[in-house]
Amino acid sequence: GVIFEPIQCEGGMNPLPENLIKSFVRLQDEFGIPLIVDEIQTGLYRTGRFLASSSFVKKPDYILLGKGLGGGLSKCGAVLVRKPIYCEEFGVIHTSTFAEDEFSAQMAIETLSILEDHKSDIEERADYFEKTVRSHIQSLAQRYPEVIKQVRGEGFLIGVEFDVEENKKLSPLIDGIYQCGMISYVFASYLLHQFQVRVGVTLSKPNVLRIQPSFFVTDESIKQLLKGLQSLVELLVERKLLKMTSHFWEQPLADELLETPSDPYTRDFIRNNDDDKEIYKVGFLTHVVNERQLMTMDPLFRHISKKDRNKFLSKFAPVASPMRYHTQVVRDDQGNKIELSLYGVFLPSTYFMKSHRDRSVDAYNVVRQMCHFAEADGCGTIGLGQFTSIVTDSGTLLREEFPNVKITTGNNLTIGSAVLSIERVLKELNKTLTDVKIAILGAPGNIGSTLSVYLSTKVSELYLYYYQDVKESCKFQSVVDEIQQTSPRCCVQAFSDIELLRECDVLVVCTNSTDFVIPSESLKQNAVVLDLSVPSNISPKVVQQRKDVTFYEGGFMKFPFQQKIESRWVPAAKTTIFACMAESVLLGLHRSPRSMHSIGRVDPALVDPMLELAKDSGVTLGAFKGRR
Repeated sequence: GVIFEPIQCEGGMNPLPENLIKSFVRLQDEFGIPLIVDEIQTGLYRTGRFLASSSFVKKPDYILLGKGLGGGLSKCGAVLVRKPIYCEEFGVIHTSTFAEDEFSAQMAIETLSILEDHKSDIEERADYFEKTVRSHIQSLAQRYPEVIKQVRGEGFLIGVEFDVEENKKLSPLIDGIYQCGMISYVFASYLLHQFQVRVGVTLSKPNVLRIQPSFFVTDESIKQLLKGLQSLVELLVERKLLKMTSHFWEQPLADELLETPSDPYTRDFIRNNDDDKEIYKVGFLTHVVNERQLMTMDPLFRHISKKDRNKFLSKFAPVASPMRYHTQVVRDDQGNKIELSLYGVFLPSTYFMKSHRDRSVDAYNVVRQMCHFAEADGCGTIGLGQFTSIVTDSGTLLREEFPNVKITTGNNLTIGSAVLSIERVLKELNKTLTDVKIAILGAPGNIGSTLSVYLSTKVSELYLYYYQDVKESCKFQSVVDEIQQTSPRCCVQAFSDIELLRECDVLVVCTNSTDFVIPSESLKQNAVVLDLSVPSNISPKVVQQRKDVTFYEGGFMKFPFQQKIESRWVPAAKTTIFACMAESVLLGLHRSPRSMHSIGRVDPALVDPMLELAKDSGVTLGAFKGRR
């Protein structure tokens, strides 16, 4: 049989083309194929006619009704079968758990009775509503063509499609919320809270509002709807997302703050426009660090309270889908180029860390979603940023599901950049690796362990700190054992007493903790701290207290031709790029084999080749973000 909806409601309020419906009828006429018309959302005069399909289908074999059949008070559905094909025996043997539902049956009978009493003017009412709403929205579309894409539907079933996907005249935050699948909910909540107008959304088109009022909707209610839609469109054009969402936040906002516009797009939010349509694509996965990062992403988050920012992360983020929030072309000095796309979720580091510690698959499944998004976009290489690497066991859990994509954690270059950073700092101090005592914080981690092994070949003494008893951690002990096997001449000092950090000249912090902070009193006089952790394990308070200590945020690389990622959503210096992201780009630029990709435990032997690859491409160590 052939089953169809005359108007695909959850698909975005799309009426089926007349020719398509007629072709279904021909199949019925010529081959006797049963025609099943799904009128669950469109039937019962919703479009002005008893059945929306009645203009094209004269003899449907089956009709499905529901939704409105219960009068809004009960859940009720019905199947109408054409008499010549109805099987009497089926009516006897068919049953269900809720078959004997007298209340719903009575609601359906009463609904049909009311419809029968008013059927003479329902079509006229539907026609009036459709023309009034269409006329107003089309007028809005003429004034604001950059916002209103289309109005469609029939009678009391109207859909309004907004043009918000990567719309350069709006805001990146609007597009981000759209890609998360939530923008229509934001629009609907604004109309409900500010204009007391209830509209619906569609399941498959997150930029479409569905307008489906009662048959007895008043002129006053229609005016309120149109007033609300106009206000919504104006706020979109003016990028006043703070005003649109003011009802979300617990802390009241002053009227002048509500007029604050969200940030516009920058020129770098543009995809590859080159003639080369076969450009290689690289994806990089990210997530929000914490509520403080939100403030750098859009003025909206700077004006709401910390409590409301955390509320956004705890309430909105878990139900939002992954998004692609930035795309640009990146080149090296050999003429190679790739298209880099950044994918993200609004889930913070604490979410990923908790999921990892609880041995939950929730965060892992989020990363899988992001990988599927990037793969569908055509990315041949995917880099795992931040905690997306940790919750996938350094990418190893993704191998089987994504055999056609090269995955990397970017840890080879991250470790290489750390080594270059240490050497640069020591050069400024007129010292070498053998002149100082170096401590690694986070040695059991993938970056920390490999960095420890790598440095052990270049120093005579290495301090490894672990926050628990070192004898209780198998991972920590395995790092110590590996160093002793690889570099027997290197003396390893493993300790859990943080006070022993006072003996160390250089501290490299590469933990994956979201709550560990180094006490200021544990730092040696005039020490140098290189922080590779995101979020940082160095609090601003410690930096302020220890003026004698030099703090650096490391792990950044610099691309040739002054290329930069100018997205406000990337927490890095404008002239630099995270080393893990830079590795993903480099591997894509050179179409490097899988053997060069950082997946699973990092091989120290791959650090130098990755540094050579960076050097050959004109990629150098980025400027430090120093804090002193």
